[in-house]
Amino acid sequence: MPSVSPADRLPVWAPLLVAAVTLVVLAGVAWGIGLGPTEPPQYFASLAWSMLHGRLDLPDWPARGHDLSPFNGHVYAYWPPLTALLMLPVVWLTGPEAFPQRIFALGFGAVNAGLATMLVHRLAHAAGQSRPVRVALIGGLIFGLGTSNAIFAVVASHWFIAQLTATTPLLIGLWLALERRPRCRPAAILWSGIWLAVATLGRQHLVLAAPLWLFLALSDEHFHLPGSGGWLRRAFAPLRTASAWRRVAMIGVPLVVAMGLIGAYNAARFGSPLENGIRFHNMNPRFRADFLRYGYFNPIYLPRNLYFTLLRYPYFEYADGYDRAMGFSLFLQSPILFLAIGMKVEPRWRDLAVGTWWAVGLVALPILML
Repeated sequence: MPSVSPADRLPVWAPLLVAAVTLVVLAGVAWGIGLGPTEPPQYFASLAWSMLHGRLDLPDWPARGHDLSPFNGHVYAYWPPLTALLMLPVVWLTGPEAFPQRIFALGFGAVNAGLATMLVHRLAHAAGQSRPVRVALIGGLIFGLGTSNAIFAVVASHWFIAQLTATTPLLIGLWLALERRPRCRPAAILWSGIWLAVATLGRQHLVLAAPLWLFLALSDEHFHLPGSGGWLRRAFAPLRTASAWRRVAMIGVPLVVAMGLIGAYNAARFGSPLENGIRFHNMNPRFRADFLRYGYFNPIYLPRNLYFTLLRYPYFEYADGYDRAMGFSLFLQSPILFLAIGMKVEPRWRDLAVGTWWAVGLVALPILML
């Protein structure tokens, strides 16, 4: 990796500027279309309020509440707890009903855009771009305003806000995992694993992104795997050394701890560490017939999900007749797919591209079969 000249260092103002622009634009859109600071039903704020009072259920919500999971006389939000945990300080001041959920979502959307700026800069510098700061500014604004980050932050529903809060530690962890300076890498690898583990507390399937983190921990300063042969063979080659196993532990141990915490959270609510309550929840009636016939995960869902999550853009109902909220194109949500395609073309980054595709594929598989 080339050394960083003073002219190529990312100035502090760059991510702050992108975050500020993103916040102003998205807040202006929300205000312009008449959206207020709250977005009912505020399930996560209610869960945070319950946590402050030593509970994990939602006693003030009806058993038939949409997307809630009634179980043994209690009503639960079946999602992992990260979003509610992040809301705790403000909910303590405002209470659950007055909690400004949309403002909270807009703030996380802006923060994510600033973090994306830092991430793009690190990649642009590693690729030898002549103007890495300019590339970072453009990349951060595209992420903040040109992907579903914008839609999630403006709409601020309980589904979307959970995506935003999980993205924040994911971006921090990936930025740290891309660190290539030898003196900084040991600490960066450890903290990248910790932040990935935090992200799984918001979206459990992100644990399947671990192969990308392991690749970044084991690859050299040019994102190459040592040895010869195929990608998998070279991926296992470094594991002959004790230092490589320490790096694996830096990624793996935080993930094991996070999965243990999720298991304990599940057991406290539903009596089993493997039961998250999703099969008890009050789902939309249009999904129930399929669920009763095929269950939650089944290959039969692949063709429809490939259309809705890979191809269909929102507000496309004039063309296909489906509900406007059905589908957010995976290309819109995940510009990393385009990055992975571009890296595959760049020979120097072929190993990084393969590792990225493994992570994207593993994370997408349970989504496409849901």
